[in-house]
Amino acid sequence: MSKIHTKYIGNSTASTESPISQTPIQTKVGLFDPVDLLSTALGSCIVSYIAHTSKKNRIDISNISSVINLTMNNQHTKVTEFDIIITLNSPILEEHKAIIEQAAKTCPVSNTIASDVKKNFTFIYNEA
Repeated sequence: MSKIHTKYIGNSTASTESPISQTPIQTKVGLFDPVDLLSTALGSCIVSYIAHTSKKNRIDISNISSVINLTMNNQHTKVTEFDIIITLNSPILEEHKAIIEQAAKTCPVSNTIASDVKKNFTFIYNEA
């Protein structure tokens, strides 16, 4: 289990130390805030999980990216929806698409987000 240590350092800013980062990550309300970190964690997890699953299945996904847009409730107290766009710019066989899409939808961060939060996935396969 990873130990993450976060402390408030003033001026609406928190500093987080992680065992994998040499420099603390600072978040500030109104700039790069915790909701941005949630989206970042989701995108990073999806891309990494696709890469891991693809490697096990010998699928080349050397050029993959994600874009995530989120919607908050009217009170801005909860994320209600994620629009997740995954782009793969390498040839993908039709039978491999299901493996990739299942990996994206089952990454640990995605599985951890509450079930009432909508996750809309769009996969773009560019045969570059």
